[in-house]
Amino acid sequence: MPPKRERLTVKDFKNLPKGTIKRGPYFDVREIESSTLKLGVVVPNSVSKRRVDRNTTRRRVYHGLLEITKGRKTTVIVFLKKGNSSLTKKVIQEELKKLLH
Repeated sequence: MPPKRERLTVKDFKNLPKGTIKRGPYFDVREIESSTLKLGVVVPNSVSKRRVDRNTTRRRVYHGLLEITKGRKTTVIVFLKKGNSSLTKKVIQEELKKLLH
């Protein structure tokens, strides 16, 4: 998990300008230029009904984002698509690298 200062709050989500959206098979990534690094992950109920599984998936995505976005000044939001609760860390990192580079 990233430090709290690097995570988006609910207030931040509501006030975000439009950015570029890149679509992949597992998730969509929205990237917005900003002065600091901010990360957000959205895991809807359609991914998994169990909160524990959604939180585990969210942590895996955050972990992949932290390694890829080191030193960048951008806001990144990842929206998971339906049925992707069993993604491994390796698959998540590879897909994020494709979408963010």
